[in-house]
Amino acid sequence: FKSIYTISQDKNGFVWLGTNGYRMIRCKIERSGEKLKVTEFKKYLADSNKENALSSNIIFSIIPKNENQLWIGTRLGGLNLFDKKSGEFRTYKNIKNDPKSLSNNDILCLQTDANNRLWIGTSFGLNLLEDLKSNGEAVFRSFTVKEGLPNNTIHGIVSDKKSNLWISTNFGLSNFNLNGLKFINYTKN
Repeated sequence: FKSIYTISQDKNGFVWLGTNGYRMIRCKIERSGEKLKVTEFKKYLADSNKENALSSNIIFSIIPKNENQLWIGTRLGGLNLFDKKSGEFRTYKNIKNDPKSLSNNDILCLQTDANNRLWIGTSFGLNLLEDLKSNGEAVFRSFTVKEGLPNNTIHGIVSDKKSNLWISTNFGLSNFNLNGLKFINYTKN
């Protein structure tokens, strides 16, 4: 594999790599004297013909949901919830004319806030996972330029200790106050 967009390490020492078209990779790297050695290696391949498979081989973001699950943001494949024990993926995508689905399938970044809520940055807006039901169905809320973002392309999200999100976009930086749901935009001007 060549390009790696994201890295996440879990409590068991596994390193999860999101690549540019080379699948999701799980590996363990251990020190052997002065050298590093890959002791375990597994690839997860996107397969549109297989149920519960990864939805895209281009992965921009991997973050933990809990000890047993990972959130995976993919290029044009939507959001995936991966169960480490079963090896199965659940995919969440934009559904045309459904405002409670993701606003876009091009996921550029993922972040959890101080209340452990999942925020999803896409090529068309910011999304909040409002509810994940016991049957696996999800309800999303989206925020776009209509709600005050300076631009709909969200490249990065950082959560601070004061219930704010800092969001990087194609047209500058935005501070999103979660208590008041208000955007304060910072541009060159």
